[in-house]
Amino acid sequence: IAGVTNDSRLGDSIIDSIVNFIEANTEAEITGIERHMA
Repeated sequence: IAGVTNDSRLGDSIIDSIVNFIEANTEAEITGIERHMA
């Protein structure tokens, strides 16, 4: 991915946004699972 978007800061920004979005959702899901387990 880095090689493909090496010349595009916009591409990097989009990828960063997607990664942050996925990480936020993953953390929320883990927190929800932990609450259900407790």
